[in-house]
Amino acid sequence: QKAIKIISIIMVAIGFIVGIMSLANIFTGGAGLAFTSETATSAEVLGTGIGLLLVALVNILIGFCGLRGAKNASKIKPFYFFSIVGLLLSAAGIISGLTQGQGITAITSHIVSLLLIIICVLLANNVRHQG
Repeated sequence: QKAIKIISIIMVAIGFIVGIMSLANIFTGGAGLAFTSETATSAEVLGTGIGLLLVALVNILIGFCGLRGAKNASKIKPFYFFSIVGLLLSAAGIISGLTQGQGITAITSHIVSLLLIIICVLLANNVRHQG
C-alpha cells in the first residue's frame, strides 16, 4: 500500500499541473499551450481547455482516493473506479492525439499518463483481491 500512496501523490501533483495548464489555455485563448495551432478556433481552444480540466479533475480524484485507500484497504473501490475512468480518458487522449496529428510531445504525454494509470489500476486490483 506504500506504492499506492506514492503513485497517489504523483497523480495529485499531475492533476494540479494539468489543471493550471487547462485554466491557462481557457483564459489566454490557447497561448499557454505549445501544441495549440495558430489556426485553432476559439471553440477548439475552449474544448481543449475543458478536456484538460476534466483530465486534471480525474487525476486529482484518483490521487485522493488512492491516499484514502492506502490508509484503509476497505476503501480502495473509489480509487479503482476513478483509475478505470482515467484509463479510458487516457486511451481517448491517445486516439484523439493520433487522429488530430498532435506532435510527439503531446502523444508521449498521453502515453506516460496511460502507463501511470495502468499502474494505479493494477495496484488497486491487487488490494481488492487481497481484502
